[in-house]
Amino acid sequence: HVGIRAHQIAFLNCPDAPNALPAWVAHTSETPHRMTVFLKLGQPPADADDYHLRAEVFKEKWATIKNRPLPWSVGLPPAQLLLLRP
Repeated sequence: HVGIRAHQIAFLNCPDAPNALPAWVAHTSETPHRMTVFLKLGQPPADADDYHLRAEVFKEKWATIKNRPLPWSVGLPPAQLLLLRP
């Protein structure tokens, strides 16, 4: 198992970057300063509960990515990955 903190998921401009994965937005949740973005990897989600990752982004960043065409390219920085035991 591998984990990553929600605020360390990167939204990339280049789909060919290392550790880049195609992702679709399953749903979002808004707080006063951040957006929580629930992402499905590899294919569009079947519904709002069909997601793999939960990313946290500040509203300023959200304003720059929210209108990008899907799929988005998300990155999992290797130095930020947490190796977990089952």
